[in-house]
Amino acid sequence: MWKSNEEQMLYDYKSKSIKQLFSTSLEELDFEINSIEKIGGVKSSDSIKILKDKLVLAWLGKDAVLTEKDTLTFNYVIKELNKLTNTYQEIILGNIRNDEEYKNYEYKEKRNENIKISVYAGAWKSKFDLYSKNPDSIISTKYKVSYSLTNPLLKIKQTHDEIYFTNADQTKFIFDEKVEVEK
Repeated sequence: MWKSNEEQMLYDYKSKSIKQLFSTSLEELDFEINSIEKIGGVKSSDSIKILKDKLVLAWLGKDAVLTEKDTLTFNYVIKELNKLTNTYQEIILGNIRNDEEYKNYEYKEKRNENIKISVYAGAWKSKFDLYSKNPDSIISTKYKVSYSLTNPLLKIKQTHDEIYFTNADQTKFIFDEKVEVEK
């Protein structure tokens, strides 16, 4: 039905989201692909920087100093988060032993937040280590896409311009983002 592999990947990706959102098919919405243009690749090294930025944001916050960012490691953050989690857990248990459980709400929230960040940091570390082994490998291809479809709620034809990213195998789109409109 579609002329290219990229068109098929777009159709498959949009079909899934349209079905979830509106319980309808693209055919019923007069879906048309206007253009698909390959605009670049995403290298492992690009993701390494993003993963490090996520770590810094999670640990130091948005006001992190650049020198701190350069020396921060995944292992350090995970170790410190685990220490904090254990400390909060000890406080929670102490409050239970002292019949002061009412004090635990805030500590439980902080403990759970640390656990969550630690789990994310562990996943980021795994990807960081994998990508660091081959920083020049392409892990995704980036496409600029324009398509039109009839909005099922407004009943008018609309054109959308979006950026799509493929998986590493270049077999399907896995993520999209809106194109920034210049003012």
